Amino acid sequence: MALGAMTMVSSKQVAQGPLFVDRVTLVGDSSYSSGGNTGLLAKLQALTLDGRAPFLVSSELNDQIVAYDVTAEKLAVYEQDGSGAFAEVSGSQSAKTYRLCIWSR
Repeated sequence: MALGAMTMVSSKQVAQGPLFVDRVTLVGDSSYSSGGNTGLLAKLQALTLDGRAPFLVSSELNDQIVAYDVTAEKLAVYEQDGSGAFAEVSGSQSAKTYRLCIWSR
């Protein structure tokens, strides 16, 4: 697949205040819920000792996709199966350690 032409619709520079990018490891939850688990916000704030709030989270591993729902404060994890498709994980994830990159303000 090749990308087509790109056109700028609008662009504006705005003062954003501090922007943080943190690389962390996170041990999976022993009772992972479908749709993701809450708690990332509290863990990040306890780790950094400030009030930053994540708005984007990505995995540093090629066989994982993470999705962070800011409104519901839920982190969902999807892993690649043998056929190359991604599916949400289920059950206990406590034996897994995720490598995450977290963008926050």
